[in-house]
Amino acid sequence: MRGHPMMRIRITPELKDQLGTVAKENNRSLNAEVVEALERHLGQRTGAGDIAALEHRVTVLEASVKLLSRMVIPDELRKGD
Repeated sequence: MRGHPMMRIRITPELKDQLGTVAKENNRSLNAEVVEALERHLGQRTGAGDIAALEHRVTVLEASVKLLSRMVIPDELRKGD
């Protein structure tokens, strides 16, 4: 990110510790984690974690629909289940 504008902010020690913990879990620097969090908050970027979470949610929803259809639709009317 060299060449990008620098910005100094004040945050609580607790928030800094939380950010540090999350940064470590994501193998990022503290600065990279803050940038990622801000971009995500502002809707400028969808990270790989967000995509994985959405894919998992779709899988769960598909399984739920399949289960509910078995409960509601009689066997003889079901196609290619």
